[in-house]
Amino acid sequence: MLNAAKYAKMLAKYAPQSIVCPHCGMQTAISNNSYSFCNFCEQRIDLGKSAPEHERRARASFAPIASLLKANKPDEAVAEAGKLLKGNTDPEQLYLLGVFYSGASWSKYANRDYGLHGFMEANAVSVRNSLELTSKAKECFYKVIKLVGGAQAGNAAADAQLLFIKFMSCVRLRRKTDAMRALEELKQMDRQNALVGYAYAVYAVETGARDTDKVLGGMLEINEINSFYYLARHLALQKRMGEAALLLRKLGDIATLSQASELLEKVCSAQEASEL
Repeated sequence: MLNAAKYAKMLAKYAPQSIVCPHCGMQTAISNNSYSFCNFCEQRIDLGKSAPEHERRARASFAPIASLLKANKPDEAVAEAGKLLKGNTDPEQLYLLGVFYSGASWSKYANRDYGLHGFMEANAVSVRNSLELTSKAKECFYKVIKLVGGAQAGNAAADAQLLFIKFMSCVRLRRKTDAMRALEELKQMDRQNALVGYAYAVYAVETGARDTDKVLGGMLEINEINSFYYLARHLALQKRMGEAALLLRKLGDIATLSQASELLEKVCSAQEASEL
């Protein structure tokens, strides 16, 4: 059984690097290894290597949205995302949009204020906006799956990064069987690829695999930042809410992960409900 207190202490002492992700342009805290994974889009970052042309195009297209997020202008970012989504058939850009819409949806939902007077109409608006953004996120992820699958069917050279975002799109949509198939496709390309290791850790957590502790333990020992989030999720799914909350708060001190903020809110709500 993984010791949450041990990893919380590791996080308290950890001073990760901070760079701009070459895939999405967002600021991200990374491990001190030759590669790491972005806190925002979760794509692999190879330190010291330049991104391929198609990835640079995706980042350039997403740049206006990233800039607005950094400037704390979420509504303007949503409007800009709508422009990029219209007629877009680039799977990498659509994946970034899906990740963005997912985070934006949670932010809208978290804006609810039950201290309001009357019928709290503002909360109904927040929930409605959140649902609309969730629908857009799902639209993007479904398109990614279809586009990457179409490229494979057309005998196009299957790129590992494309297979990875196909897998992550399946996970975000909670399509576990499709995620397993995408993971198998990724394994066939290169079983030793770091993308495979990360993808399997995500899959293990989401499906409650028997070897989840072992898989996560390996990633945690090399200080992969996102693995601390997945450990917290693993703990939360096991109803170990106190340990999950401890880890998420320590993680929040060194990195910004929208998924971690969302999970912490849910964990705290579950803890409060159990006390009633």
